Amino acid sequence: GEEGVVPASPPRLRSSGCDLVGGKMLALLLLLLPLAGQAAWQVSTIAGSGSVGHMDGFGTSAVLGGPEGLAMDSDENTVYFADGGGGAQPAVRSLTLSTKRVRTVAALPAGSCPAGVASSGGVVWVADRCRHVLLHLVPPSEVGASANVTSVAGSPGVAGHQEGALALFDAPGGLAVSGDGGVVWIADRNNKRVRIWQAGAATASTLVGTGAGVAADGDSAAADVGDPVD
Repeated sequence: GEEGVVPASPPRLRSSGCDLVGGKMLALLLLLLPLAGQAAWQVSTIAGSGSVGHMDGFGTSAVLGGPEGLAMDSDENTVYFADGGGGAQPAVRSLTLSTKRVRTVAALPAGSCPAGVASSGGVVWVADRCRHVLLHLVPPSEVGASANVTSVAGSPGVAGHQEGALALFDAPGGLAVSGDGGVVWIADRNNKRVRIWQAGAATASTLVGTGAGVAADGDSAAADVGDPVD
């Protein structure tokens, strides 16, 4: 469509970088809404004070360190994101759109560099690019409680490329998850591949990419990727 014009029925995009749903785009915790009767976008901050740190709260009273990897949950009211900055312990945090409440739902292991985030049905997946693992957590409903974080794929601290149940990754980043939460797609950056994690079978495989790092279009057998990030 014409630049700056919001389509009447915008598509839903699910990724770790931004989400577009119901005409609301979430990117770097900025909410963009089309002005009534106008083609322009209105940009407003919905969370974060502008200072660097880590403090839960509502709207601009909350303090963020380095938000990354936004994911809209299937309830279309909860946004999960990684926050590894501000000198605080890396964490997964949530933003409730209806109340603008930001809370910490899980502390991540020391040395984590949370990057991609994906969510479906209240289950959250996080790519830890420094520890080379895929993390899984279910945020608790109680405010103040912290979710248990489990490494479900990859070997913590070990970079490599291996398929199957003993999968290895090298700086995984962007994530996407199927609606039922059974399949996670992973941008395995340093391996120059897009990988698939089958949650039920607990196995990883390569969807596209040979590791050569030269972008090429085509079907999954012929295509290649250069630097998959998100």
